[in-house]
Amino acid sequence: MRADGNGTSDVFACDPSVLYISLHRYQPATFFPGTGAASEVGAGAGEGATVNIPWTETGLGWADYAAAFRHLVLPILSHFDPCLILVSAGFDAAAGDPLGGMSLTPPAFGALTEQLCALARGRVVVALEGGYNEDAISACADAVLRALLRCGGDAGPDPLRAAQAGRLARERCRPGTAAALAAAREVQKRHWACLGEAAAEAAWAAFAAEEEGRARGAVPALRVKLAAAPAEPPATPPPARAPADAPADAEAGEAEREL
Repeated sequence: MRADGNGTSDVFACDPSVLYISLHRYQPATFFPGTGAASEVGAGAGEGATVNIPWTETGLGWADYAAAFRHLVLPILSHFDPCLILVSAGFDAAAGDPLGGMSLTPPAFGALTEQLCALARGRVVVALEGGYNEDAISACADAVLRALLRCGGDAGPDPLRAAQAGRLARERCRPGTAAALAAAREVQKRHWACLGEAAAEAAWAAFAAEEEGRARGAVPALRVKLAAAPAEPPATPPPARAPADAPADAEAGEAEREL
């Protein structure tokens, strides 16, 4: 979503039986409502049942949200083992929304929905909420509904989804995504042991190393390439040319030796 769902968060802040997870733009000084910091984890008995994943930059798309799902949302949801998942479908994070500033495409929303459908025995309810671009809202809602139908086994072929699959695979995270997720993980590891398990830590370390290498890799790669390029061999000087009458003298000498 674009903004923190602060109303929902406040209602269930003290309730450990409800897990609240929010991915949202977080720029307190300039962007409403200014809540939803990673440090906001619930209160009282509900401490740890609020998971905020705040984005501090705009332009985020599939790769960024997929990384958040892989390293935070899905492990925590799997550990919590919900009987029902309720989604506040804020399509103001869609590309083209005039306020959200994000870049999620309809196929990205569909793919994220499918990941949620793998949990809670497929019991997923999606409620339309935000969005300020009617075309984006309709396209994203269509993609989400198709994803729900696929999960239920009732959907036919989706040409748009197939055409966009390659594009999603080529997307890369924004520069600040790894840092934002690392901060959220450090907070949530105090409440969710699953994030500290060996497999989760190994997957996170691989992701963080890949992102760090991508951020720093362009210049070093160029340097390596230049250093590895073989130097051109020195020019071989042309053979010394004999005087103009040398061939005739040489032929005469050969003739004398043969005689």
